Amino acid sequence: MNPHQAPTLLTHVCREWRMVARSIPDLWSSMIIELRFKKTVSAGPVFLDALQDWLALSRNRLLTIEYHSTIRDHTDISTSILNLICSHAHRWKDVFFDVDGHETAPALSLDSFPSLTQFQYRGNPAIQVESWLTPLRRSPNLCTLMLEWWPAYNEWSLPWPQLTSFHVDDIVEDANAAFDLNRFAANLSQSTQLKSLQLDFTEHVAIVPARERGFAPEVVDIDINVFAQPMLAEIIQALAAPKLESLTLGSEHYDPHETGDVTRALFSFLSDSGWPSALRILLVQLYGSPEVEVVEILERLPNLIELRVDGLPLTPVFLAPLTFRISDDGQLLSGTNPHVSSLLLYRYEQAQPQLEDIVALADMVESRWHVPPNAVDGNGRAVQRLDEFGMLKYDVEYVEKNFSEQYGRIERCRLEGLRWTIDPIDSISITP
Repeated sequence: MNPHQAPTLLTHVCREWRMVARSIPDLWSSMIIELRFKKTVSAGPVFLDALQDWLALSRNRLLTIEYHSTIRDHTDISTSILNLICSHAHRWKDVFFDVDGHETAPALSLDSFPSLTQFQYRGNPAIQVESWLTPLRRSPNLCTLMLEWWPAYNEWSLPWPQLTSFHVDDIVEDANAAFDLNRFAANLSQSTQLKSLQLDFTEHVAIVPARERGFAPEVVDIDINVFAQPMLAEIIQALAAPKLESLTLGSEHYDPHETGDVTRALFSFLSDSGWPSALRILLVQLYGSPEVEVVEILERLPNLIELRVDGLPLTPVFLAPLTFRISDDGQLLSGTNPHVSSLLLYRYEQAQPQLEDIVALADMVESRWHVPPNAVDGNGRAVQRLDEFGMLKYDVEYVEKNFSEQYGRIERCRLEGLRWTIDPIDSISITP
């Protein structure tokens, strides 16, 4: 609602322009409301009048609304804005609330949001969850749901059969709260239109284990980031997604003394998913995993085009299977994942590599860069030349300092055109 931008700006040009602008409801059906500065708060009544006028000018059009509030000590103004916006909930189409204070969100009396397609709520509101849950569940066109710091998670969990995108980010902390994975997995199987699933639990959350695996028949994208590896293992082994195209798994903290084997959980998940042939992108953190088990997984995913592995030592056990051997007539004799063009290997804080490790690394990079144009795999498909290779800055500097010959081999590939990505992040939270 910036007065220096359209459509408000149009009303300041002249009387004729003002009349025309105020007569076109589509101009007023989209709004970004920001309550970030004290001068906005001090003009509260005037601001509310302007918002009321804006909503009136939109008439009966469907509304796209973004509301950002970061003022913690004037929640009365923000609550009034929420009340006004919610009084038009029957016209919502795409709505994003970013509420950083302690506003009280009003109870809703609607049976459904008839036109709502996207709903995103970031904040820790004082909210009557059930009065929002019921119309959300009954909204026939709701496709995208993203909730961050939303209370009473297990009360609004899936299924919503029409939902295509579901994102939960950091449920509200409660000493007695737990993520009911059993209920979630059971409901997931009923969410028959779901394409994208994203879970971000960056604080520790207790988990009620799943008794049966949740089958996600149409999900193509899964992105799970949790506090610790045991949580990650527990969640992933409770799912199955046969049409999966992209899988991202991460954790904020690694403790080698904790139980929970992500590699075995990943193997179980992919196996029960039928080793999805559509899987193209695999970005995983596998701290402390046996290299041979990771290799076994990669050997079963021949169609990958993008691969990132974090937390695995760069040893010949892991690198040799990734190294290409190609005959003079272009036949791929050995080497897994022949269609990967982007390969990122981030060790983080493991024991320092030895000469044999760095030789194996340079061999692998050279073999995947120097791919003859006629190279084909066992199915007659062209072998992909490596386009991007990534390492951590710490590792690159260590290799350059201690293994200059092998560093030079990779550097020559870079000079020939290989994109050598050097990531400055060199650590995560690791408990000794």
